[in-house]
Amino acid sequence: MHVLKILTASLVLGFTACSGSSQAKAPVSNSTLSAALQSTVDIHVKTLAGGLKAPWNLTFLPNGDMLVTEKLGGLVRVDAAGRVTPISGAPKAYSQGQAGLFDVMLSEQFETDSTVFLSYADGGDKNNAVAVFKARLK
Repeated sequence: MHVLKILTASLVLGFTACSGSSQAKAPVSNSTLSAALQSTVDIHVKTLAGGLKAPWNLTFLPNGDMLVTEKLGGLVRVDAAGRVTPISGAPKAYSQGQAGLFDVMLSEQFETDSTVFLSYADGGDKNNAVAVFKARLK
């Protein structure tokens, strides 16, 4: 069983801007950089939903729900309470190796046109390619 987790990390890095000056700066040692990174990373993991079949990609809907693609060909909606609702009508994806149902993206006018784009592997063992599917979410 797969679970959907959101991993957030805040990482603070300092960079010296190139000023066009020919003056060289002393390099930062790996141990100094490593110590700085270890002291500034804050990671939080929260399980949002369980029972998913190889979750691959997600996008947030305007109301905060998520559309999640499952590599083997499913598209599901996950609400704030973690309830998973299958969505019918997704394209049949060829799902061998790294192939399957890939990305999900909302149109720029989603709130008025309800258009969703899905990318997926189309074809079979001997001949397949990435395709894009356009649909309206009801």
